[in-house]
Amino acid sequence: MNVYRVRRPCPQLELHSRLHCHHRPISTAKDWNKDWNDDKEFVRRVAKTLKLPNHQDVLDQISPHLSPSHVPRIISKYGLDVRVALWFFRWSARLNGFHHTLDSYITLIHKLVRAGMFSDAKSLISQCTTGAGSDSALFQEKLLEGEGGPFLAAVPDLLIRVYVEGGKVSEATEVYNRIISQGIKLNVLSCNGLMAALLQSFRPAEVEGIYSGMLGIGVRPSRHTLNIMINCLCIQGKLKEADRLFREMDSKGFEPDVVSYNSLLNGFCKMGMLKEARVLLAEMVEMGALPSQATYNILICGYCRVGRVNEALAVRKLMVRNNVLPNNVTYNTLISGLCKEGRAREAFALRDEMTHWRFLPNTVTYNSLINGLFESGNSVEAFKQYDEMVNKGVELNQATYSILIKGLCKEGKMDAANRFVRKMLERGFGPRAVVCNTLIDGYCKIGNMVDAFRVLDEMVRSGLSVDVCTYSVIINRLCKEGKLDQADRLFRKLLDKGLVLDEVVYSTLIDAHFKADDDKGALKLWNEMAQKNILPNVGTYSAFINGLCKGGFTKMARTVLNEMLERGLIPSSPIFNMVIRRYCKDGNLEKAFELHNQMVENSFELDSSTYSVLINGLSMEGMVDKAAKLFHMLVNKGAPVDDTIYNTLINSHCRKGDVEAALKLFSEMEVKGIKSGVVTYNALISGFCNVGKIEEAYRLIYRMIENGIALNSITYEILMRGHCKTGGREEALKLHCKFSTEGLEPNLNVYNILIERLCKEGDMQKAKSLFREMLERGLSPNHMTHTALINGQCMEQKMNLKEHACNFSPYKMLG
Repeated sequence: MNVYRVRRPCPQLELHSRLHCHHRPISTAKDWNKDWNDDKEFVRRVAKTLKLPNHQDVLDQISPHLSPSHVPRIISKYGLDVRVALWFFRWSARLNGFHHTLDSYITLIHKLVRAGMFSDAKSLISQCTTGAGSDSALFQEKLLEGEGGPFLAAVPDLLIRVYVEGGKVSEATEVYNRIISQGIKLNVLSCNGLMAALLQSFRPAEVEGIYSGMLGIGVRPSRHTLNIMINCLCIQGKLKEADRLFREMDSKGFEPDVVSYNSLLNGFCKMGMLKEARVLLAEMVEMGALPSQATYNILICGYCRVGRVNEALAVRKLMVRNNVLPNNVTYNTLISGLCKEGRAREAFALRDEMTHWRFLPNTVTYNSLINGLFESGNSVEAFKQYDEMVNKGVELNQATYSILIKGLCKEGKMDAANRFVRKMLERGFGPRAVVCNTLIDGYCKIGNMVDAFRVLDEMVRSGLSVDVCTYSVIINRLCKEGKLDQADRLFRKLLDKGLVLDEVVYSTLIDAHFKADDDKGALKLWNEMAQKNILPNVGTYSAFINGLCKGGFTKMARTVLNEMLERGLIPSSPIFNMVIRRYCKDGNLEKAFELHNQMVENSFELDSSTYSVLINGLSMEGMVDKAAKLFHMLVNKGAPVDDTIYNTLINSHCRKGDVEAALKLFSEMEVKGIKSGVVTYNALISGFCNVGKIEEAYRLIYRMIENGIALNSITYEILMRGHCKTGGREEALKLHCKFSTEGLEPNLNVYNILIERLCKEGDMQKAKSLFREMLERGLSPNHMTHTALINGQCMEQKMNLKEHACNFSPYKMLG
């Protein structure tokens, strides 16, 4: 039995047959002689020829007679197949001196869109919007008008996508608004692309407008749309709205994915809402969305941003435990965070670990290490890292040179700094204002104002912008040198010139005025900022709150702190601690703990200083038992309790006279491996001296020396006070002599202790001798000095204290 196999025809041959095969003979150019001048007939004959096989020979012959105005009619009429139309359009474009009209492009684009050939249509749109000499606005207008009827929705979709991909976001937005206003539905992909581009251009308000418009005409958002919107709201600090939209994703038919979680996590972390971030991470795992590398990096960056590097390191451990490998971003973020805290050794350990996992340290890694080493004062090691970069061929960028120049300027090594400026210029990095500002600051620091202003003149000659940052450097240096009048004069001069000064300059001057005890001047500057709508930054708030607290303006300090929180700025722990410390100093413990609780509720970092301040506040109010209770609560919770907190509580017990409780805490420190320093020993020595146990105090002194802890001036002062209290005048005087032999400077308290004791014992000659020595050292007597000398003089001359006090001058005693 014979089996016949039927061969299937080739699809391409079928297509060719369908388009070009006719039974009539092919016309030639000779047949066209009578049609050259009949425009309509010419167009019809070209269209007819295009439907025939081997039409190119004929077209080549009649091409000299073809004009751009023929093309749109040939394409649009006589039922020409879209692929043939596209071929004809491309063929004619290659003719010598032939240029298609806008109508030709638009006609073919519409034909392609109707046929679903979107890629080819998009390519033609791109040519019309990006080509040299193209009139994009006219093309857009004509394209969207269509050809005497409603145009297809795909056309504006394609136009928006072309504009977005070409970086013409404003034009894309214009098209979107025009189409939406006509109630025409756009493709969600085009809307997403436009929203993403606007967000990249930092135009979040317009992203919200696009989203509202989509919903208004019934375009159903996709998961990607919602992710873009969550990110958009987070960027604007609208965390409540972002969280609400995130929670609504289920009701809109979408489960949040890793991108959804990461966007909200990033928002929480940037606003310092780290507690909420950790809760969201736990929810993410529970819902089955596996945290990605980016997820963990967001959390690590969030913790490092607010200085909580230990928590960031804990996240890295969690990351590894969950089989997600750290990458360069992870390591670089942690290394930078450690360097900022002066933990260079740990940063280097991480760098080594990074190398172990075959992640090569890059420019960012080395820049962080070099900057950290300079900040910690280790310039020798910083330059070793620089040499290593060079030897390993790691790229040195402008930031590398800026860090090196800044580090050298900080150390006053201006010649070396200038050498690196020259190297930077030789490498092709142009001079930048920030480098010049660093040089100006370096010269100001060493008092070389001539060279500082020379650099300023060079900036002007080079055409660099001498902006507020440059003058800010000079004002800052004048303030640090105590030349506040000069700083104020320069500040006012710049304002008179019309220069708009920023919050950095105001922060510097506010801080300087507070330090100069000029509270009114600082308040005037603060109010001036408000009048000029200059928004304070974290540094401004910190300087102002610190000054208010020191000046006793507690209520205003709290109001300003609340304003800072309302603006979405993240106060650091020291800012909170300033206000808590002031409350404690005022004896208002209720308010102090209220602020502490607010910190806890909002996941702000509580460091050892926060609890140290609270424990000290309780102790000063005589509530040592409550202070101890707070301390033990911290220990039981597993909170990190360092030497600062131990020292505060030890000091509290010693002031109360409970040296045994203090010693118990001291032993506990040793067991836990918490290093005790001179502060710890001084507190215990003071405790023993206060209860008259001088021998026990000296046993601690010997222990200090054995442990290599040097005695400081406070240690000697405490011992002198203890000896004077128990009548050991000679021992106290011997300790006074120790100051000189140990290279220490006795302060006013030391002299007052001795003068008071000598006056009580009636040894006015020795008291006067110490008073003279005190004056020679440049120390001015205070109320305690006066009181001791008046009492001694009255006792010696048996005079009435009240009568003698009015006319007494200690300087007259010296003759």
